[in-house]
Parts: sequence; structure tokens; C-alpha cells
Amino acid sequence: AWPLSDDSVDVCVCDSVLEHVEHPDSFFSESRRVLRNGGYLCIRTPNAWGYVALFSRLTSERHHVTILSRVQAPEDRKEEQDIFPAYYRCNTIPKLRKMLGGHGFEHAVYGHAAEPSYLHFSKIAYWLGVLHQRFAPGLLRPALFAFGRVAK
Repeated sequence: AWPLSDDSVDVCVCDSVLEHVEHPDSFFSESRRVLRNGGYLCIRTPNAWGYVALFSRLTSERHHVTILSRVQAPEDRKEEQDIFPAYYRCNTIPKLRKMLGGHGFEHAVYGHAAEPSYLHFSKIAYWLGVLHQRFAPGLLRPALFAFGRVAK
């Protein structure tokens, strides 16, 4: 349970967090509980079907710090204590739509392809990332955006 009163929040922003939520049903239930009528839940999260999440899931957790230190720009590098387990339990367009709808949110969910910053370590990888992001359908785009609104 979140330490917030019912119907006490206008906007809840979840930026690159949902992939780390072990029990997404509880997250959406708490989001709905604390949001006022007309309140918004805004989510940006990696797509479980995108290349970043696929690579993350195929790589042992103990190697994530080393890999991130090589692929992230120096100004974006995270400290070891800031890297958390990732579950990807609600990181697809269909799952997000189902979860938002099931918790009473009016919603919009879509895939997004920004600059492939994780691929800066190699010109070839970056170029392939640009091609992927240009031609991949929304279901495979690396990032997902979801916006839920509590009906008034």
C-alpha cells in the first residue's frame, strides 16, 4: 500500500519503473486508489518485445552493471545500487491495455521509437537500431507510453 490517502493525487508519473514492478496488479490498484476523478496515470517503460528488454532478459542480472557501464553514455551511467531487478510483467501493449482497462482507466497505449541511445557504443549497432526503429511495428518499438485517466 502506498502511504497516500484515497483520491488525493492528480497525476502519477511512472518513468522507467513498471519493468521493475513485481506485482503490476497491485501497482495499478494503488494508482487507481490514490488518483482523483479525472486524474492521470502516465507511464513510460521499455517494451518487453523491444531489443533493450529482450537483451536484458537474456543477460544474467549480475552482468547488468558491467553491460550498462559499456553501453550508456558517461553522463547517464548508473551506480550499482541504482540498478534493480527487472520483471517485465506488464510491458507489452496488450498487457498494459488490459491492466489499465481492468482497473477502470480510460487509456491510450502505444509503442514509441526514440533515438537508440543504448547503441551509441558502436556505429553499426546504432545504424541497425535506427533501421529497426524506423521499420518496426508499434508492438515491437523499444519504448511504450501509456496514459490512463480516471473517469469523472
